[in-house]
Amino acid sequence: MSLSAEDRIKLAALKQDLPQKFRLQITAPLREQLKAISQNPALAGLEYQLKATITKLAHDPKYKGLQSHKYESLHDRYGKEIWESYVQNNTPGAWRLFWFYGPGKDEITLVLATPHP
Repeated sequence: MSLSAEDRIKLAALKQDLPQKFRLQITAPLREQLKAISQNPALAGLEYQLKATITKLAHDPKYKGLQSHKYESLHDRYGKEIWESYVQNNTPGAWRLFWFYGPGKDEITLVLATPHP
């Protein structure tokens, strides 16, 4: 893992402050992407931001800083209402996390992380 000790402490504190209300499912392509990001020391900042976003999402998809909103362009591809949440903001190529509610009650499926299209 490329996260610094300080970032690991910050994430642990965030998880303690924001108890998980939704169970998360992660698609295989996203799991591979997250693994690749975590293995690249140059992307440690992005890794921290993604993990913080995922923690906030599991706590409350309506968390203000996430600015979650429906993303219509992926509806046909996944056959579901896809949502977009901010990983970064006010940054060129700011990253976004795409997800949908389900498949079960109180579950969220994380689909894709990408720089803002």
